[in-house]
Amino acid sequence: MKSSPRKVLLFGGSGLIGSELAWKLTRAGIDVLIADKKKPQFSGFNFTNLDITCEKCVIDIISKYHPDVIVHLASPLTTITESDPLEACKSGVLGSAYILEHSTKVNVNRIIIASSLAVYGSGSKYYPNKPLDEDVPPAPNTIYGAMKLCVENLAAHYRNSGNTDISVIRLSVVLSSKRRTGYTAILVESLRSISQAEEIILPAPPDTPIDWIHLDDAVDVFFRAILHRDELLDKYNVTADRITLQEIGNIIKGMNPGIRIKYADQQPLLLPPPQGFSTTRVKNHLKWNPKLSIKDVVKEIIKHKNPF
Repeated sequence: MKSSPRKVLLFGGSGLIGSELAWKLTRAGIDVLIADKKKPQFSGFNFTNLDITCEKCVIDIISKYHPDVIVHLASPLTTITESDPLEACKSGVLGSAYILEHSTKVNVNRIIIASSLAVYGSGSKYYPNKPLDEDVPPAPNTIYGAMKLCVENLAAHYRNSGNTDISVIRLSVVLSSKRRTGYTAILVESLRSISQAEEIILPAPPDTPIDWIHLDDAVDVFFRAILHRDELLDKYNVTADRITLQEIGNIIKGMNPGIRIKYADQQPLLLPPPQGFSTTRVKNHLKWNPKLSIKDVVKEIIKHKNPF
């Protein structure tokens, strides 16, 4: 896009990333419309109640609003996807197809889709022994990862067969004091309690790796992609760092030496591949770099016990 967008439509914009992105875009002078089944966490935004599995609703909002950019953030959580794959695929895949089909028909300039590093699964014997970049073919081993990969394949089809600039952003686990849902919400709740509690239980074994990114850094990736003047690349791997729960436990001990830390026995549903991920593409092309360290994140979560 050679000029800055005037109007951005956020599907699923009432969630964790969408709410913060809406604020950042509004402060930049860009008109934002949030389309979601639930109201935004904050007041002051243009909002329409919309279910992306309603094809007519998707058609109507795109034709009435005429956005320059669409950001598609609407997606079921990992736990919901695994427990109810049929319902999850309705919104995750069918809803995404409606957005892509009808956005490209009216030549929306750009579509940015939130995906996940879960498309790589826990590791494949065909993966190279180095950090995985965007050229490595994904091999998901969960319904959630397979669903995300299906949406990525749809995005590639519409990108290659039309004039719309379509890009996928593959995120790692998003950490923030505002996290209220998903597997990492358990970790966030544990961290919030460390100043008062004598003992906390972290949600997996100590050697469990977490590829993480802070909410602010995740929002910044989408913001940069929206405003990028040149054509986006088809996909970007995005994460800040990898850390184990043992390392998080050590940080907690440094802040509260007297606290007892226990670890749950059960591994999380999604484990990342041992090779980790390359973020060279997003750093070079979008000039993005994470600003917050894991110590910053832990301190923020502890400080903001009641963020809303």
